[in-house]
Amino acid sequence: MILTTTEQFKKVTGYDIGEFFNNYTLFVESFYPDIVDYYNGAESNQDAFNFYDFLVNETSKIEPLIDQFGENFNSTDFWDLNNLFSEIQIKLSTINSLGRWLRSSRTNRYSDNVKIDYIQKQNETIESISKKSGINDRNNWANIALNNQTIEEDYTNIGGVLFKIDLPNGVAFGINNIVDNLIGDNLSGKDIFEKVEIQSDGDLNVISGKEAVQQTFKTILGTIQGSIPEFPEDGVPSFIYGSNENIIQYPVILRSFLNIIRKDQRFISFELLDINKREDNISIEFQSETINSNELNSSIII
Repeated sequence: MILTTTEQFKKVTGYDIGEFFNNYTLFVESFYPDIVDYYNGAESNQDAFNFYDFLVNETSKIEPLIDQFGENFNSTDFWDLNNLFSEIQIKLSTINSLGRWLRSSRTNRYSDNVKIDYIQKQNETIESISKKSGINDRNNWANIALNNQTIEEDYTNIGGVLFKIDLPNGVAFGINNIVDNLIGDNLSGKDIFEKVEIQSDGDLNVISGKEAVQQTFKTILGTIQGSIPEFPEDGVPSFIYGSNENIIQYPVILRSFLNIIRKDQRFISFELLDINKREDNISIEFQSETINSNELNSSIII
């Protein structure tokens, strides 16, 4: 009787790798979609996660067997089997970070909500903070007040009060230029520091949170049309700089920046704050608000 490759593997190692392959196929067809749905906001199917854990545990058994009995496998069929196992191992490892790849606010399998810090802005009420949280419940403002043990006298229109806010742990944001669990400071992304530096561990110096998105905002305002090969139309036309004060086209400047801002889903507003003449230069100040309520200010000199 001629044995198949999987049968020979079982005969040599004592492990039925054919059954493992069948279980993986079952997982992909029946359980993987439930895990994707969970990170997109659906209820958790614990059976799907349990089956995933089972498969990961089985890979930890198979890998040492391949190393231990490798000399007994002397045909190309076993190379194909090993490659197939390696591909499955990589895909299972990727699923462990699925929440980040799907840009979900869910960082684990169990919590229904995620708690974030929120600093009250000037003239902001608990009701307006509740609307920003994205929870479709008229009484959510009361939950915020109760959870923070806050009474009306505790805050004024000056702002600056720190609130703990519960957000639905399953929100998926459409921020395509960030791969992470999009909660808290992660919404602002990460970036290489504008002055490229190598740290003591040999890695590049990176910034995150408000510092990262502030750097992006500054970079956008410094972009001159044609300076980005992939997007030659992005930026302010170079003829704007050095123009006579009387012929500066402010609508062109504003529209140029808006075209770039709209490509980055972290920014939800953009406005021109002020125009000042400083000696022979014109200073234009802009402001933008990010999806996690950071207000950014920066200016350009023409």
